[in-house]
Amino acid sequence: MSRAWLLVAMLLPFAALRAQRPAAADQPARILEQLTARYPCPVPVPAAWAVGDSSLATQPRCALVAASVAALRTAARDSVALPHIDLSRIVCVRVHVFTFRDPQTERIASDYWSVEFYSNNQSNARAVISRQTGRIRVGLLSNEFGYSAAQMCRPAS
Repeated sequence: MSRAWLLVAMLLPFAALRAQRPAAADQPARILEQLTARYPCPVPVPAAWAVGDSSLATQPRCALVAASVAALRTAARDSVALPHIDLSRIVCVRVHVFTFRDPQTERIASDYWSVEFYSNNQSNARAVISRQTGRIRVGLLSNEFGYSAAQMCRPAS
């Protein structure tokens, strides 16, 4: 009997730690809450943010764009290519969710928001925000299909 209690006493702290960890499925909502608190929507919201998707002009999705703009501005100081991105010349912004799962284990391999900034007169840019950690990476967005900003900015049907 004493060995059983000893085993329970040893395993109980590990069970408590596991219970405190947020489920991976809940993490995107937590990250979005954190972004909303840290990156409020500007007043007024730039018109380009809502051209293709009006939900990007209101919280919480507006925080995705605001966080991306802040990351682009920060990165522009350290990058050779990004200083040439003039955010005032952006025609529209699109946000997509990409979730990739390992087909064998069904575990999430990659999960992120792709916040894309389109322009006719300059390079396009993108911010990738991890839906599990909130880490933001920015860079130029290639236009491998040759679509114009007008084509990319059409509202989803």
